[in-house]
Amino acid sequence: MDPDDPNTANGKLVYSFPDDGTIVQKLFQIDPNSGLITTKVPLDREEREEYTLILEARDLGNPVQQTSRLLTVVVKDVDDHPPQFERQRNSVPLMMEVEEEMPINMKIGEVIAIDKDIGRNAVIDYAIIYGNDDGVFGISRDDQNRGIITLDKRLDREMSGLHTLTIKCFEPTDRINKISKMPYNKLKLDEIQVKVHVRDKDDNNPTFVERNLTRGVRVNAAIYTEIGKVHADDADAEADVINYHLENVTFHRPKTGMKRDLGESGFLVDPSTGVIQTNQS
Repeated sequence: MDPDDPNTANGKLVYSFPDDGTIVQKLFQIDPNSGLITTKVPLDREEREEYTLILEARDLGNPVQQTSRLLTVVVKDVDDHPPQFERQRNSVPLMMEVEEEMPINMKIGEVIAIDKDIGRNAVIDYAIIYGNDDGVFGISRDDQNRGIITLDKRLDREMSGLHTLTIKCFEPTDRINKISKMPYNKLKLDEIQVKVHVRDKDDNNPTFVERNLTRGVRVNAAIYTEIGKVHADDADAEADVINYHLENVTFHRPKTGMKRDLGESGFLVDPSTGVIQTNQS
């Protein structure tokens, strides 16, 4: 403000930015008559959040009277950046490992996406869009914007030892448009692939391949005559070696209905191979 008569040179004010070599004059302009400051180009908050402008005002009198002041311009954020995962387009899947039969609702792992916006514009949501048909896994956002993967149903390695999930990140308001079921697309950086390897737990008993066997042997067969062989399987991948042993022998004569418990005598079972042999003649 100049107290001189605005109709004279002494009271006529001209506004400008000093030529200080900064980027200010490329981004902002000031009307020399009104002092109105406007931008020349769109400003990107993610590149720079704040600018300090030097404003000069001078009159046209003789001698020239002038003054200056600083003006801070704060660039407000707009939601102009979609969330993405920090990965390469040819990156390998994220690997996680979990033990089968772990408690429901336990955390398995986490994924983290980034959004260059700030505040409410930077909130990220997550969804498993592929590989979770049985609903075994769940994902939710925590207060640090991470996607926490949890176990929602019983995990059985014998049913599936490896689960390959596709996880997508998006803004919460865009959930309906982003959760369609689609296979993993490595070119989309808002998707990430997670492989969950299920560690085996020895929770299955071995079972015989054939439950009942009928074999014949002569009454006077030599000792150690091989009668047959039993075989058992264990569904657990890392189960201990199966050993065989004879629990009991019962002699039965159908014609007379006689039945006699012989204990473990009369036959041998190889503990490693399951081969059955006579133990007496």
